[in-house]
Amino acid sequence: MAVARIKDVASLASLTPGVEFDSYPDYGAGLETNIAVRGVNARDGSTTAIYVNDTPLPNDRLSSFGRAFPLTFDLDRIEVLRGPQGVLLGEGAEGGAVRFVTVRPSLTEFSGFTRSEYSTTARGAPSYEAGAAVGGPLVTNALAFRLSAWSGHDGGYVDRVDPFTGRWIRIPTGRSAALCPQL
Repeated sequence: MAVARIKDVASLASLTPGVEFDSYPDYGAGLETNIAVRGVNARDGSTTAIYVNDTPLPNDRLSSFGRAFPLTFDLDRIEVLRGPQGVLLGEGAEGGAVRFVTVRPSLTEFSGFTRSEYSTTARGAPSYEAGAAVGGPLVTNALAFRLSAWSGHDGGYVDRVDPFTGRWIRIPTGRSAALCPQL
């Protein structure tokens, strides 16, 4: 994922054949997100199940408003399961499933990594992100931990037109921090 520069669900979908990530236009761009596998879609909620390890994230219509997807930082892998997955994963996976699989804590050895990035936008604010992850045994072959933290900010600006006045509006964008401990 690092080599392919997959940093979010949108970049995952753009690199994975048969996966679509967009938003329904009913209430405005980005408010009601949609992920579909192999074109199987429904207007009353997604037909693609989203999992973090073996835990499903809600996929009813009300939870798709501004739906936040897991960060791709410190993941072991992302699995895209195409086609009906009802037998394996249950209701809500008629079109397929996307599983975000986290890194398991090691019972025998320590590991860790850091990642950072900085960029600028002409006539806008800078963008940056930084993250670190560490894990290892607390009690060899019995108890282990994994701790990761990530923070980022999308600088620059997004222009949009005020529908009442026709003037351009400058709107800053941003991301918040995430702390994901695991025992």
